[in-house]
Amino acid sequence: MLVFFFLAFTVQFASATKYFILIDAGSSGSRIHVHPYKVTDSVPIIDASYTLKEKPGLSSFGKHPENAGSSMVKLIEFAKTHVPVNQWAETQLHLQATAGLRSIPEQASYQVLENVRDELQKSPFSFKREDALIITGTQEGINGWLTTNYLLGVFNSSKPSTGVAEVGGASMQLTYEPLKLTNEREKSNLYPIAIGGRKFLVYTHSYLGYGLEKAQLLYQKLNFDQIEEKGNPCYPLGYRHSSTGSFENCQKEIKSLWDKEDCQYSSCGFQGVFQPKITTEKFFAIENFFYTASFFSVSHQMGFLERIETAGLSFCQDSWSNLKKTYPKADDEELSKYCFSAAYLPQVLREAYNFPEDADVEIKKEINGNDIDWALGAVLNKLAVTTTIGSEKNSGPKPVFDIHCAQCDEMKNAFCLGNGSILVMLAVIMAIFVYQYKSKEKISTTPRWRGKMNSMV
Repeated sequence: MLVFFFLAFTVQFASATKYFILIDAGSSGSRIHVHPYKVTDSVPIIDASYTLKEKPGLSSFGKHPENAGSSMVKLIEFAKTHVPVNQWAETQLHLQATAGLRSIPEQASYQVLENVRDELQKSPFSFKREDALIITGTQEGINGWLTTNYLLGVFNSSKPSTGVAEVGGASMQLTYEPLKLTNEREKSNLYPIAIGGRKFLVYTHSYLGYGLEKAQLLYQKLNFDQIEEKGNPCYPLGYRHSSTGSFENCQKEIKSLWDKEDCQYSSCGFQGVFQPKITTEKFFAIENFFYTASFFSVSHQMGFLERIETAGLSFCQDSWSNLKKTYPKADDEELSKYCFSAAYLPQVLREAYNFPEDADVEIKKEINGNDIDWALGAVLNKLAVTTTIGSEKNSGPKPVFDIHCAQCDEMKNAFCLGNGSILVMLAVIMAIFVYQYKSKEKISTTPRWRGKMNSMV
């Protein structure tokens, strides 16, 4: 009976639907993800999330941090409608802020987070103040890679992994498992990840200030004198009095963003940052690659860079008045950015990351109906990772990611399915069986022994 109860409890625990809430506090707004999930014997099954986004982003509260918490109210109310009431208290709530809060003064970001923590503590969910934090670009890159390869089913198979090139609003990340490394020094710059019985050495780097919105501001700053003298070629003709709509000149001037310093490694990206040479690795280009290609109705398959450039050339030299007629529902500020975007994104891959012309790159937004979003990887990290990445400023050795049985802590570490611990569970079952057998034997023999003694007296 005890064995049956133990097994029934294990199956019920593993199959029960639980929930995890993550708020992605990005540069343009905060999006809540309510993920149903189930524990398994290797990697947790995380279902597609219920989501809601509220604008503006937390970084916009830098001058008035006392108002930041109020932006969480609607998000929490949304979560309450998707998590059963009887699971509120046990459902973890986390907030992770990205490049937006990383880019404002430290004191301001601290005050914003403190006000947000005050608000989240009022929620009925399981929240600790340290669960609201600013993650590093390294963490963001790794989480995006985890999301992609989790959705592709890589961790439960022998499939090769897929890299991720992401350009957000404030930063951009490149994360992949390089196929060719020349020496141990370069390997020491990679992150070891163990998940689903497989091991990976993953490269990631985040460039703060090179997301699409921040890069446009950086371009204008670096080329201020030339723009004042000759106009801005990266805005459509007539958008502003200084807009010239010259796509070719825009491309030339954007090259000033790629500071190709002396490289101390066998290969680098830009700014002298180590980056393993890209050879035959498979990549997905996400976020603003997708939005820009979709705006121009460009195919997402290989060769999309040239198609984006062709569409950008036509768009930039068109008059602003005509563009407004062509896209009547488009916001002026958003519409104006596509000239710069069409010139900038191809250079990110070619100039900044040194992708070869025949690189295997495909634009993606979702896999099997699920959005490619670093937030899913963050949930996977929280549910199943035993160590976390430290600060990017930490020069010490990088930790090993060991993603194993989901929610072992919830099981009070008594047992953990997967990674060989099924044997432990079986040993426990055998011990219970032996104990039951010995107890039965003791009960059945003792009265007979006493009976014989009594008869002899």
